[in-house]
Amino acid sequence: MLAYDSGTFVAEHPIEDPLEEFLALKHLFAIQATLEVLTGREPGGPDDACAAAEISYDGSDMIIDARISVELVTEKIKSCGNCKLCGKNKKEKAKIVFS
Repeated sequence: MLAYDSGTFVAEHPIEDPLEEFLALKHLFAIQATLEVLTGREPGGPDDACAAAEISYDGSDMIIDARISVELVTEKIKSCGNCKLCGKNKKEKAKIVFS
């Protein structure tokens, strides 16, 4: 799931509505941010995309209590064609920028 990029996601799950696509990508990035903390790739501190409060396992279920920073996850998505702020009216899918 961590190696699953936005291009693959959009190709495998085509969504015509740009807003729905944007929201789906935000969910994908939120899940990836959580998995990065779970696997130790990110520390999960208060300034991270996923700030983990508690991770527990009861023998059958894993529970991750965390705060996802919508702003940090949204920064990964660069939309084009719908806000009309740049003056361009392209009909492209959302572009994703990984840092």
